[in-house]
Amino acid sequence: MPWPDDDKIEGMAEKGNLDPFNREAVYNPDGSISTMRTMGVGNAKGQEVLIPSVADGRWMSPMETIQRYKTTGENFGKFKDVQSADAYDKEMHQRMAADANLKEFGPNEQINFDQLLEFLKGQR
Repeated sequence: MPWPDDDKIEGMAEKGNLDPFNREAVYNPDGSISTMRTMGVGNAKGQEVLIPSVADGRWMSPMETIQRYKTTGENFGKFKDVQSADAYDKEMHQRMAADANLKEFGPNEQINFDQLLEFLKGQR
């Protein structure tokens, strides 16, 4: 994971095996770009697992998302409960936005194409 303090995240039972900063972009019908969307699922240990619902350049249905997790094991972390997973999900999205020097976006919000272009212009 990209953050060395993940072992200090409250409620995290196990670190994930995906880097949220290295995700393929999905182009939405409205012109916005998304790089990440997550879904929580319970596992046999009673943990909440945070898994990606965007892969292979497209949004996946909940069933596809779960099947992909069962096949690949890819996740952003396993948590003691839903509230801990939700809190981490929110922080992960905020860190991604802060890292990109963009305004703070909440979980699953999208950055539109014009905002992305403005950001990229500022990076030159």
